[in-house]
Amino acid sequence: MIAEPLTLLQCCRKGSGAAAVLVGSERWCRRRGGPSVWIEGAGLRAQTGDANVRDLTDFGATRAAAKAAHEAAGIGPDEVDLVELHDAFTIGELLHYEGLGLCPEGEGGRLVRDGDVALGGRVPVNVSRGLLCKSHPVGATGVAQFAEFTWQLRGAAEGRQVEGARVALAHSQGGTGLEALATCVTILVRG
Repeated sequence: MIAEPLTLLQCCRKGSGAAAVLVGSERWCRRRGGPSVWIEGAGLRAQTGDANVRDLTDFGATRAAAKAAHEAAGIGPDEVDLVELHDAFTIGELLHYEGLGLCPEGEGGRLVRDGDVALGGRVPVNVSRGLLCKSHPVGATGVAQFAEFTWQLRGAAEGRQVEGARVALAHSQGGTGLEALATCVTILVRG
């Protein structure tokens, strides 16, 4: 038992790793050929509070960052084709489904049961296998999401391709999670 009710296998391991993203002007991207991937909108929010008082099942920063990203992009939650979210702990994934607007509060488990978040489902989540499978190379995790989306939105994610994907949502968090937490939600689109 790590922290009631989470066991060792329900908590991701920290790992080492690196990631990089090439960022270029529209002109540069067009010269390179192939489909481009654009950041259409982003939201960043912080959440603080005493862990002894705050409801630890409420990720208000996720909800606020998602709302800001959707507004900036002009794209609603129902238009998202795939999601990569911060699943460092099993319970977090279900709570983030709700915070990201993929389902109403309390319905995260239903998304899993109905297959909505599986590859081939309504909105596949963590087709890269997520942090629980890959581990968590702190600092590189968010960039790895962008790499996954570049492959997905270009149609090059062999073996895990989300067919017809045009809009992707990346959700990443940092901080202790108890007293301080920062959340970033980014919406990427195929150019």
